[in-house]
Amino acid sequence: MPYRKWVSESGAPWPYRDEFEVGCTVEHAGYYLTWLIAMFGCVTKVVAASANLLSGKLEAGQATAPDYSSASLFFDSGVVARLTCSIVAPHDHRLRVIGDSGVLEVDECWNNAAPVRLRKRHVFRRRLINSPWARRLKVGRATDPKVGRRGSASMNFALGPVELLSALHDKRSSCLNADFALHLNEVTLAIQNAGDTAGVQTMTTRCAPVEPLPWTLAAAPFKRAAKA
Repeated sequence: MPYRKWVSESGAPWPYRDEFEVGCTVEHAGYYLTWLIAMFGCVTKVVAASANLLSGKLEAGQATAPDYSSASLFFDSGVVARLTCSIVAPHDHRLRVIGDSGVLEVDECWNNAAPVRLRKRHVFRRRLINSPWARRLKVGRATDPKVGRRGSASMNFALGPVELLSALHDKRSSCLNADFALHLNEVTLAIQNAGDTAGVQTMTTRCAPVEPLPWTLAAAPFKRAAKA
């Protein structure tokens, strides 16, 4: 990829040096771990591997972080998830939750306005198949403010600080409090630093369950989807 030529709409060059030194796992795993931990609770064990597959990403052979990682995450709730981060594989920002009766899917997790769809599962002639048609689930009321759709990632990065300010104003714990952040970072670093010898890693941190936001509790379509 011609990343040295990438510029934002403001004209700023893409900070490829920071990206390669930090690595795609530390940079981007949090977008998905935040959702997974919020939905399924704490991660108890991580079975991961990571590697640096592409050489010469920086000048003069400077050291870079792993550009590939794959992890199986075991949650307190009994759910097991797979998370892969890489700049080598084709672009894929999907998140899928696979259940007995259906599959919840989001095609682009880096877009606050991305639709959530439910794809039901059926038994047809002794075979279990996922429906080729997916039904979009709508909340039916206003949610959080969204940003424009221009650019590669339509995310409202101010939502987290705004929620924290709201928690301080209401004298309550933030949804994404320090315990949550610490746990997410421990899981992220376990994946990043796994190499090819780490094996099973047991997490030492925990965080309280994340309470759903008020507008999600009033969303009847999502209640029906949860039963699937």
